[in-house]
Amino acid sequence: MASNPMASNTTEQRFGIQELIPVRVEECHYPVSGNRLNLVIPALSAKWSSGGGPATAIRLFKALLEHFEHARVVITHETQAQFDFGEWPGWSLDGDSGTRSIALLGDRSTSLSVAAGDLFLATFWSTALYVRHILARQAQWYPNAPRRFAYLIQDFEPSFYAWSAEYVFAKQTYLNCDDVIAVFNTQFLSDYFRNGGHRFSGQYVFEPMLNPRLRQKWADARGLEKERLILVYGRPSVSRNGFGLIVEALRVWADTFPGAIEWTLVSAGEQHPDVYLGKGMTLQSRGKVTLDEYAQHLSRCWVGLSLMFSPHPSYPPLELAEFGAWAITNAFENKDLSALAPNIISVDPLTPEEIAAKLAWSCEQYRPAQTTVIADCPGVFKSEGVEFPFAPALVESWRLAKPAG
Repeated sequence: MASNPMASNTTEQRFGIQELIPVRVEECHYPVSGNRLNLVIPALSAKWSSGGGPATAIRLFKALLEHFEHARVVITHETQAQFDFGEWPGWSLDGDSGTRSIALLGDRSTSLSVAAGDLFLATFWSTALYVRHILARQAQWYPNAPRRFAYLIQDFEPSFYAWSAEYVFAKQTYLNCDDVIAVFNTQFLSDYFRNGGHRFSGQYVFEPMLNPRLRQKWADARGLEKERLILVYGRPSVSRNGFGLIVEALRVWADTFPGAIEWTLVSAGEQHPDVYLGKGMTLQSRGKVTLDEYAQHLSRCWVGLSLMFSPHPSYPPLELAEFGAWAITNAFENKDLSALAPNIISVDPLTPEEIAAKLAWSCEQYRPAQTTVIADCPGVFKSEGVEFPFAPALVESWRLAKPAG
């Protein structure tokens, strides 16, 4: 007798695309004067938002806030139980009202109300798709509503996936972009998109600033001696960070470098089992460390190893260089970080043996009592001024966007 797939004792199997957001929007039935700024972001819990990308999105949002009386954070993949509202004092839990409100759509049963003056900032490909759906509904309800949205682009996100529906969906957000004002994280990334033939109705570019907490720790650590410590940015689950290649390179280095046993190797970024490298050497996993712990490692390490197979530079190589360490990384397409500072080393050709050779050379330069790997290490982060100086111009062009036709 065939089993009933709807029986209560069966386990539900969930198929589909996890990143996609059900289109649940409704016409706003309460007054919202003027424009309301909407940050649309997958998640904001502490374990997720501490990374460079989410933190940058939050900083951009807060830089734009001063230009809006009304603002809302739309969190697409978290529920109220997962979110710490203590990080957002003064913000209302009711995403449908208040001058500063938060809407949580993670339970997939909540509709998002849309007003005529709502302006949306997308932060990831799935949020860009969602915003396009919202704009289509907004146009039906409010013929004079704006027709463009801002899109914070921090990487070429289709390459997060193998050839798949996710790849196609992500790439679609960069096509037919008359409705998009692009905000690029670094000129490297902007150039990559331009070289690929991608065009947008408007575009702004910013260069990264060191996380304020790390900047303070950097100031506190001035004068501390470097140690025989190698810091690895280790994220086995993220293929673009090349953890397998890093491990192979470390095994070659441990086998061939005469003084390897004198060095400590630490991996930070994602928890994984410690990795035995041979000859008594082990790569010790510290997992996802706090900013304070990360700053301690940056202050103490002599050399760091961080790969990124993507047009975005990623922050770890820049942070290593800023804290006066040798930063061993890779070039990618138009990106070559070694042009930014003399203590950044781009490996070419990218092989375990060549990475091991650059690591061995860096270790050979170690001298006790040194606080940096070279004298007067230049900073690679923008240290003065405003991180998003284009914010007023972005808001003005956004508000002036007229309906098509």
